[in-house]
Amino acid sequence: MTNREDSNRKRALRDILSYEDTLTVDVENTVHKIRERAKTLHSELDMYVTNLLNQIKHKFEQELKKVRYTVEKLKTGDLSPRGKAMSRSSSLDRSPRYRSTPRSNIDFGLNTSRTSVRYGDVDEMHQFDKKEIHFFEGEASDKVFERLVGTYTFEATTPISFNAVQRSILADRKSEVKLVKTFKVGDKSETVHAIAPVEEDQAWICCGWGSRNLSLYDRHGQKRKTASLDIQVNDACTFHDGKEDAVLVSSFREKSIKRLNQESLRTSDFAYTSLFPGGLAADRRSGIYVCFRDSYQRQAIFGSRRMVAKLSKHGELGATVEKNEEQTNIFGYPFRIAVNMNGDVCVSDYGDGTRGVTILAKDDRSKELRVKCWYKGPPTGIGSDQPFLPHGIVCDEEGHILVSDWNNDCIHVLDRDGNFLLNLIGKKDGLEGPNALGLDKRGYLWVGDSHGVVRVFKYSVYDG
Repeated sequence: MTNREDSNRKRALRDILSYEDTLTVDVENTVHKIRERAKTLHSELDMYVTNLLNQIKHKFEQELKKVRYTVEKLKTGDLSPRGKAMSRSSSLDRSPRYRSTPRSNIDFGLNTSRTSVRYGDVDEMHQFDKKEIHFFEGEASDKVFERLVGTYTFEATTPISFNAVQRSILADRKSEVKLVKTFKVGDKSETVHAIAPVEEDQAWICCGWGSRNLSLYDRHGQKRKTASLDIQVNDACTFHDGKEDAVLVSSFREKSIKRLNQESLRTSDFAYTSLFPGGLAADRRSGIYVCFRDSYQRQAIFGSRRMVAKLSKHGELGATVEKNEEQTNIFGYPFRIAVNMNGDVCVSDYGDGTRGVTILAKDDRSKELRVKCWYKGPPTGIGSDQPFLPHGIVCDEEGHILVSDWNNDCIHVLDRDGNFLLNLIGKKDGLEGPNALGLDKRGYLWVGDSHGVVRVFKYSVYDG
């Protein structure tokens, strides 16, 4: 078992144990609530039964009073409306049968003391209506108890990271990485911010923000030549214009894109814009994609212009992607850009509130680029101690998207739909502040860091 697999398993174990603790507390709280509800219902039920028995007792005593009064009248023969006045209570008291008969001595199960029956005036008697009492049992069904006691749900909410960790472990087992070469291209305080591979084993590299130089290095770290430009270099890419491979260079400060002749090392104008151009990439049909911004601010405020635009091979502005359907900015700080094998445009964005990778795809109907998905960083617990901070981005021939994470000193590998597969390269490989990425025609990955160093890797990822 590799150190990475062991670390991933430990993180998965922590997540599952944490879930067990949370689930236990959640269930205990639910059981407590159910028992408290049962106590409340018992109390309410006792009160209801007591009231019901009191009502029956009251009705019974009223009716019993009429019965005893009638018995008295019948015994004395005084059935006239204005009969001889007598003490009804004393007459009944002299009758042993009706003083306290077994039939009428009913125990209602109440804690109230019995009261003697006192007779008041009774309406003149013309007839005596007998009454019957009936008890209708209440419904005792699951639905009734659900309404009284309540119900519960046991449903999934947020998935824990075990599946993602397991996928990462499996991807680790199907990936190979080999460091081919490490070489310096600048001072320790300078950042490698542009790598544009050409030919089979060479790449144009710019090191140091504000630099006006592009140097051509081979895969073994040998500098072949240097082009001194009249612009400050932001990013560079190669594209085929139908006749030859050309190098395009964006200048953030001068708001221009230049074309570099690789033989004469001279530049010519390719495009001028009203916005600041940043990341550059070309597709297989000589279409060129550019990241544009209107300022250096990382947060897009109201009225800010942040977009991705497509240029023709002659530098003409074509389609742009800037707003979503709610007419708010899609991008905050679009930095670098790449085109996937299926034509999707992948943009690294480290703006405040929009940080991540945005993948754009053509809409089947309109043929315009729309947001397909976002990648906001790996699942919790997979080698990311700090917030995801994307910088360089490239796409390989297998459809993988590789993005450098400056904060966590690693290279993430995504599938073509933006799903995290694994961390391909990390601190153990010497990375510190990885920035620019480049892929040459033989599949070698060039990684430029924030200390003037370029590392070349040979890698394979088998995620099938």
